[in-house]
Amino acid sequence: MLKSLTIQNFVLIKHLDIDFEKGFTAITGETGSGKSIIMGALGLVLGQRVDSKMIFEGEDKCVIEACFDIEKYNLKPFFEEEDLDYDPQTIIRREIMLNGKSRAFINDTPISLQSLKKLSDNLIDIHSQHQNLLLSNPQFQIDFLDLYANNVAVKKAYFESYKELKAIEKRLSDLQKDIEKDQKETDYLSFQFQQLSDAKLQEGEQNQIEEELKILSNAELIKSQFSTVESLLENDEVNVLSMLRSSMKSMSEVSKYIEIDALNDRLNSAFLELQDIAHEVASKNERIEFSNERLDFLNERINLIYELEHKHQVGTVEDLIAIRNGLNERLQAISSSDELLESLRKDLADQKKESVELAKKLSKIRIENVSSLESKIKDTLVFLGMPNVEFKINIKTNVEMLTENGIDEVVFMFSANKNVSLQPIANIASGGEMARLMLTIKSLLSEKRSLPTIIFDEVDTGVSGEIADKMATIMRRMGENMQVIAITHLPQVASKGQHQYKVYKKDIENRTETSIVKLTEDERVEEIAYLLSGASVKEIAIQNAKELLKIGGREDEEY
Repeated sequence: MLKSLTIQNFVLIKHLDIDFEKGFTAITGETGSGKSIIMGALGLVLGQRVDSKMIFEGEDKCVIEACFDIEKYNLKPFFEEEDLDYDPQTIIRREIMLNGKSRAFINDTPISLQSLKKLSDNLIDIHSQHQNLLLSNPQFQIDFLDLYANNVAVKKAYFESYKELKAIEKRLSDLQKDIEKDQKETDYLSFQFQQLSDAKLQEGEQNQIEEELKILSNAELIKSQFSTVESLLENDEVNVLSMLRSSMKSMSEVSKYIEIDALNDRLNSAFLELQDIAHEVASKNERIEFSNERLDFLNERINLIYELEHKHQVGTVEDLIAIRNGLNERLQAISSSDELLESLRKDLADQKKESVELAKKLSKIRIENVSSLESKIKDTLVFLGMPNVEFKINIKTNVEMLTENGIDEVVFMFSANKNVSLQPIANIASGGEMARLMLTIKSLLSEKRSLPTIIFDEVDTGVSGEIADKMATIMRRMGENMQVIAITHLPQVASKGQHQYKVYKKDIENRTETSIVKLTEDERVEEIAYLLSGASVKEIAIQNAKELLKIGGREDEEY
């Protein structure tokens, strides 16, 4: 349940702290006093869109914080899934900046708006007048029937099965399209594969061929230069090595008289290094052999590789090998497509059989609960001043037509008056009738769904007198199982509240602010008298208010 709400710098609210009670609470106040502002703030903390214009004039940020007691509502799995710290007294905070950006926190941990909405859907149901339009929505109707029939587990199992069925259908459709496309291209694919296969490509061969071609194409120059180096180092009549030998001999003579071992060692090292270079140059020179046949073969091979790379728009032999392998896999898939299609068709048939069985189970539970639900809705509507009401739930079943909801099409049929045939709700129900029907549905939902809080935002608009009193009776009864908060202008509804708050405006210096206060018993008498008579509160209105509060505190009549 909602324990408290703190609002800072939001529209006309500078700072507001509200503590809420369990049971049935009424919130009253004049039109324009700011009740909608408080509801707007609560909506933001539950994940609604923000607007920087909502920030109190002159401030750069607004903060809205709500504390919920969630101990009894099995929400630990959500906290584990979102990697959040679980606390039975959970705090949700929303911060809105002047630039329009916002941040959301659950127990001081940043959270996405999507996750915030996921949690808030399990905390509060805010029911306003426009939500009555949901009654005309076929999805709302079937969801309500399923919730009443305790169909949640079966419906979830069916939906998972149905999703898998649609996934298999898509895989089968995609495969059929691919096969049809590939079969048209089989000859071309086979030609491409054969061309690459005949090329007998080897990884790394392109670099090897390009290196060998570079050598063969310049073999004459390379051999000529190697020969020059050989001559200079060793073969000419006057060469480097012979001069080094003479130098070493001269240094040997000198060493008899002075210490030059280090110089002799360096000269000897230079001689040995150059001698080794001369031998290696000679060896490389001998190994280079020019061959026109080899050159032609390499040119032909590299040209084939370049042509294939250009054709397939790649740059390496490795890319060509990958394309060849991919073509091979596609051709094999085409050749084995019949087996794959047959396997998928079998999977589809098996999955459809499972989905149909679950859908039938879902439908059976719905049908078994329709009579009970129709009776409860009709009885409650009679209690709410519609003595001639007729209500029926039509279920049209088509086993051949699977949808997300199974095999059923559900339509709520309604008639409020004698000799008026039943028609779909959207075609016949008035605004006041919609409001009473929606309140009836919400009261039944409250018995089935473990929801901490429901807020009725002026859903009693358009009704008065005895009907308003009876609507309040239903809300109070709902408050036995959950926290119910009703924003109302009606004294009959306000008097039924176990607690009452008043929203009002006050002038502070040069500005107007919205505030809220919990009323004492005496203040409740005055407020309800005001609702009864207007600005001029007379003694008779005071007495009527006291009587309403006395009646409101008694055990309500059965409905």
